[in-house]
Amino acid sequence: MRIRASYAFKKLILILFCLAPLYASDGENNINFKDLSYPLEIKVKAAEPDSILYETPISETSKKQYNLVVIQGESEYLDINIGLKLISPDLKSETLINPEIFRIYRNGRFWARFKLQVPGTNSCKILFINKNKNPDFKIIVYEIQSSYEVYKQKADFQYTPNPNLSVPDTLNIIKRSYWQASDPKEPYTEHTPKAITIHHTSGKITKSLEESIAEIQFIQDYHQNAKGWIDIGYHFVVDSLGNIFEGRPIKVVGAHVYLKNTNNIGISLMGNYHPPKNDIPSEKAIKAISSIAYYVSQTYSVEKSSFYAHRDLGATDCPGDILYSKMPQLKKEIFEKQDMEISITDYNYPKTKPELFLQEVFKKD
Repeated sequence: MRIRASYAFKKLILILFCLAPLYASDGENNINFKDLSYPLEIKVKAAEPDSILYETPISETSKKQYNLVVIQGESEYLDINIGLKLISPDLKSETLINPEIFRIYRNGRFWARFKLQVPGTNSCKILFINKNKNPDFKIIVYEIQSSYEVYKQKADFQYTPNPNLSVPDTLNIIKRSYWQASDPKEPYTEHTPKAITIHHTSGKITKSLEESIAEIQFIQDYHQNAKGWIDIGYHFVVDSLGNIFEGRPIKVVGAHVYLKNTNNIGISLMGNYHPPKNDIPSEKAIKAISSIAYYVSQTYSVEKSSFYAHRDLGATDCPGDILYSKMPQLKKEIFEKQDMEISITDYNYPKTKPELFLQEVFKKD
């Protein structure tokens, strides 16, 4: 019996090891390249059709086995394709893999998903290819990540929203229904909030409500259909204008910190607040983070000791050096001010729902 128990325990640990990377984000699973930092800003020269526009150097060897690679970024020119080259362990051969899915939208945001038939720790390259003659343009790659995806049988699931799991309608934030969130792919797991973690999306910084709606739609699509999560990973997403978007319902487990998601509320600021990008968080954004975090802390009795930045809990640069430097200010505003107003009332959002901003122009399933 002891032998069986030990085997079962080891098997459970192996399963958890394989599953865990699927629920980490913001740099924990980045594929790294020597002398390159995210985001990769690539200046592409005009070229004839079917040309390789850019190819990364060989990546560092992965410390963990992986069978899934995802990439997301934006491009000024839409008529492109993308590929993954797996490098043999002896560095003498390369195998080109086409994306399982590649999506690029009218605003230039794109993501791709590569599924490997055989798991490995191989180094790799990413390459961009044009389909037609192109002008000079720029590509930004925000992240390339690897993980081990365990196959699971897809079950029929009909989602029925439960308002008891979400913040009340009286809280003036942009609800899921307004930004036209997709339904979760599987049932949520309920929890009670006891901690708060601050992130950055390490992606695009937006300059209007319309851009922000397009960006959160993109983030959810990327999380669900590239990474294979059941929904957007964060509970709240904030933009530079101070808009607060509802992500996952507050009373369900998110996907934003490796192995530490239960009872933990993820709040993420759109943009990249780490070198070399160095976006600067606006005063409205800091106020919005403080406001929604204050609401969570007051409603669920979250203590100051349970208020974290992502890097406090995992091996990541998130939420970036610049936003991390704001943590003392955020803690003071959230936990030391008495009866702070929950100032989520600066904007009167249109009553009519917007059309989907992200129109697909290329898809390979």
